[in-house]
Amino acid sequence: MYGMNGKLLVVDLARKKAETKAVREATLKKYRGIDALAKKYLKNDDIVIMTGPMTGLLGPCANRYGVYCGRGVKAPNGTLAGFFGPELKLCGFDGIVISGKAEKPLYITVQDGAVKFRSAAALAGKSVDARTAALAGQFPVKCGVLTIGKAAEEGCKFAAVIGDRLYSGPAGSGAAFAAKNLAGIVANGSGKLEAADPDKYWDLAMAARKKAAQSKFAIALGSADARVSLAAAGELQARPLAGYRNLERRVDRDAALPVSVERRRGCYSCAIGCRKLYRVERGAYKGLYESPAPELADVFEDECLVKNTGALLKAYELCRNNGMDPAECAAYAGKIIRKARKAGDAKAMLEAVRKAVSEGKRTKPAAAYGYDFAAVRNKESNAFAADLGMCPFAAVSLSASEIKALAAAALGKE
Repeated sequence: MYGMNGKLLVVDLARKKAETKAVREATLKKYRGIDALAKKYLKNDDIVIMTGPMTGLLGPCANRYGVYCGRGVKAPNGTLAGFFGPELKLCGFDGIVISGKAEKPLYITVQDGAVKFRSAAALAGKSVDARTAALAGQFPVKCGVLTIGKAAEEGCKFAAVIGDRLYSGPAGSGAAFAAKNLAGIVANGSGKLEAADPDKYWDLAMAARKKAAQSKFAIALGSADARVSLAAAGELQARPLAGYRNLERRVDRDAALPVSVERRRGCYSCAIGCRKLYRVERGAYKGLYESPAPELADVFEDECLVKNTGALLKAYELCRNNGMDPAECAAYAGKIIRKARKAGDAKAMLEAVRKAVSEGKRTKPAAAYGYDFAAVRNKESNAFAADLGMCPFAAVSLSASEIKALAAAALGKE
């Protein structure tokens, strides 16, 4: 099947063994998409990491992959972006099935077809940034890194795996990795992926990338000019931009706390660049903060009622660098500071976030955030595209017919 390798990497952590499992084309067609294929191979307390048919292709933001940690409605299962999924696909594998528990903490490296198990003792207690740098530093070229943080090691229930230093996996996925003594996985691939109709797919993909990059949604997410972002978001009137709009309004208007955007970048094959490096010019939270999309920081305002931009970015930075899901961390922090009647207190919020590293219990977030596209057109198309391996932030700019044409050119007509 085009877009897929027809191979899974099957890992037994207890025996430190890895083998390749062939997947028949009929199975890939029957269980097409990240969710269906992952659940096909998900058993008991296994962890399954799965890419989609379009993950790794050079289409608009073809970087999505899923992390599934057990069965059940409350199991930490979901998708994330970055580079790890495409790198895994370029290693020749469509996914990884992980069973057993390692005797001591370890991490796995996958370089094309070579798989190695290495001690993670040197990573203990380190931040996500430090872990990612240490793991990525083993390869001379760019690779994908999926790792846990300090929160998972210390028992935080909503600890998440973090992809490529910035992208949060589903809440609880980090705890599932830690339960298996799995500290992380590095993927570095040099393979190629073939589309069913390469020329047609290339033309459609480049047109889609251009359209996505020039859309109001992309402008609102990615512009380094807060006034441009605010204007685009205002025209869209879409829920995932509600928190974003609030943050950018503060960025643009709060003369007492100047915040600027120093750099934009994105995931593999990105057409938008919503990942921004913010500089808080002065005040108690002066410094540099990176966020893949500002509503992830702004969810702390919704839950904790804090309005200080620097404090919100700091809270997200602490959350991400310790390996915690931002929505559940914000909900947990909000519950603590409201109980202490300190809602709106930036210092109390940050202390609650630090407390969550070792004591965080699952708390249902009250605030919608991130990929809630309820008020955005093409909602069904976005879900379809994400399951194939495209980022919803790009897919929201395309029509259902455009996404289907991309899929047909990439994967062939069934």
